[in-house]
Formats: sequence, structure tokens, C-alpha cells
Amino acid sequence: IKITIPGQAVNKAAISYSPLTTAFNKFYKVNYQAIMDSTIKILQLMAKTEDTVLKKKYQLLYVSLDKNGNANFMKYVRENPQSFLALNEYVRNGYYRNAPFDTLKAFVANLKKYKNHSFAKVLRKYIADTEAIAKMGSLQPAVYNAVYKNVLGKNVRLTDIKTRYVLLNFWGSWCGPCIREIPELKEIQETYKSNVTIVGIADESSSGTTTALQKLIIKYNLPWQNVPVLSNSKKNIIAKMMIQAFPTNMLIDTKTLKIVSRGTSQQSLLPIINFLKAN
Repeated sequence: IKITIPGQAVNKAAISYSPLTTAFNKFYKVNYQAIMDSTIKILQLMAKTEDTVLKKKYQLLYVSLDKNGNANFMKYVRENPQSFLALNEYVRNGYYRNAPFDTLKAFVANLKKYKNHSFAKVLRKYIADTEAIAKMGSLQPAVYNAVYKNVLGKNVRLTDIKTRYVLLNFWGSWCGPCIREIPELKEIQETYKSNVTIVGIADESSSGTTTALQKLIIKYNLPWQNVPVLSNSKKNIIAKMMIQAFPTNMLIDTKTLKIVSRGTSQQSLLPIINFLKAN
């Protein structure tokens, strides 16, 4: 951004932008401004009400707005595959986590001018990690057989779960999207309680305490076990399951240890719900 002031006439200052900034402002106004304004209003309304029916309504509106934002972004990527704006939005706003994987791979593979940029390196690492995760078809026996501690210090064993499926919800007390999906998780637990058990794995490594987590569990009356992870150790369950973003939801068959469904973001609950409906 360049500010030009003629003499001492500050009130006549002129602001000019680089071509990239000008392009971004145009892109944001066309693709995101209205969606972002509506999203902020929805989040404010959700925070003000305790009415579960209204919260569900606002939740659906939020998901719809999020999908519209993603669709607009992917349209921009298709039309501007070599744009730094596309690369920037992929990484800075986390769109790479929800983008069609083949589309993301093609985008990165075809980058020319910005192929060595740090953002491109982030995407290449994400692609490599995702492909490694895809080969992880089952829960590791060591992870399944381990003894974990809940927020009260009591033992939690996945082997003690009696339902056919267990839903591991990787989240954190600091994670807004994680908190917003709580009503949907509660609905899953209530509707399919004879077939699935939810276990929360909460990343609390930034604080190293369970204080905020315990407050949220009480505030939202969470009925399932929550296992806090208080360090960044490569030996903890978050590292072993290669969790890259929050929330991540993973549905596991307790008989075979097969990972039936795995996904990031609130939209990852939809295939899990559809699977449970059919099984």
C-alpha cells in the first residue's frame, strides 16, 4: 500500500494499492463480503441463544454459508490456476483441507511462478501426509489397546466400548468450529447410541491444562468421555493418528479396527451419519 500526501494536505492524501492487493480486494468483495457478513451475524445469534432448536437452525445456515464460500473459492481457482491469491487463500484460510483432493494436487503440480513459495511447500506436505493417511486403513492395535485418562484422571479404554462403532472426535476447547459441531455430535450420540460411542480427544497442548476443557464439558453438558492431550509428544494419539486439523472425526469399526470414515471440518460428520443410517 502506498500513501501519497501532497505537501502538508493530509486531508488530500491518496492511497494506491499494488496490483495484487487491488485484485484481492475485488476478489473478496465479489466472492466473500456478503457471505462473511452473514456468517458473522449467524455466529453472533448462535452465541446469544440457548434455544436448541434455534441453535440447530443457525448451525445449518452456517454450514450452508461455509459451503457457498468454498464453492466460490473453487470457482476462482479454476479460473485463475496460477494466481498467488488462489495459493494464499488455499493456505491462509485453510481451504486446502476441504478442497477436492485431486483438484488440490493438480493445482500444486501446475504451479509455476510460485512453486517454491512457502505456501506451496505447506500444500505439498499436506498432500504427502494425506496420501500417507489414506494408506492407514485401520486403527493401530497399540492405539486401540492403550489406556487413556479422561479430564478427571480416570481410565478410558477403547477396548471397553461395547457398541459396534466408536467415533473419535479430535477437537480442542480453543477451536470454534469444534464447538459449533457439538449439537450435531449430541444428535448422533442420541440417535445412534445403540450402535456408536463417541470419545473426544482434546488437544489442550497449548495450555497444558484441562481447565478450559472442563468448563466446556460442563457448559455444553457433554455426555461422552473426553481425553485431554496436554503435550506435543510424537507418541500421543493425535500424532499417531496423523491429525492435521481440528475438528477431525473418525469412525472406527470396533470388531475389525477398520477406519470406516475420516474427515476434517464439520462437513465430515455427514458421511458418518449416512453410514450409521445404513448400518
